[in-house]
Amino acid sequence: MKLVKAIFSRIVLILISISVANAGVHDEQKVLGQVKSATNNILAILVDPMQSKNVKSNKIFSIANGLMDFDLMAKLSIGKSVWKEFNPKQKKEYLGLFVEHFKLSYLKTMFAFQQQEIVVEKAEQYKPTRIAVTTYILESNNSVKLLYKFYQKKENLWLAYDIRVDGVSVVQIQRSQYKELLNTYSIDEFIEKLRQNNESKQ
Repeated sequence: MKLVKAIFSRIVLILISISVANAGVHDEQKVLGQVKSATNNILAILVDPMQSKNVKSNKIFSIANGLMDFDLMAKLSIGKSVWKEFNPKQKKEYLGLFVEHFKLSYLKTMFAFQQQEIVVEKAEQYKPTRIAVTTYILESNNSVKLLYKFYQKKENLWLAYDIRVDGVSVVQIQRSQYKELLNTYSIDEFIEKLRQNNESKQ
């Protein structure tokens, strides 16, 4: 009887492990498909001669908005301890300015590389709720590696919360810059600096 129970338990464990592995593969394929679809759509918009730059910008950012969790990126960029110091009004203003900053930077990058080939190579689930998607922007004598880091926000919803450009985290860069500003200015002054910076790039 004990032997039967032991064998049954092992079979159950094997079936669970297979189920988890299959779920991981499915999630990898899903997220990889998301990035490929978004990349192809963005490239098609970039090369369309019938659309104005303003129209292209709005469409491209709409695609990016469905792929990324900007609120989480903004919070990670400021850090948990600092985020708690912001009042509701400051949080709202900061989130809006962060999204605007990312939009301007992202669009600038996309338009700069519109003549380059972009290859979405692979997706790897390195934790149960984390997937990394490797993408390359191919230039004539060089390539830029982009690593999109996704997390599972809820069932069947994966969103990117960071991008590593040749190994350098966008979130970490922002956190370093924001920390320096907040060591010098008050929160309201920091927010005003972000606003001025965005306006200067428009």
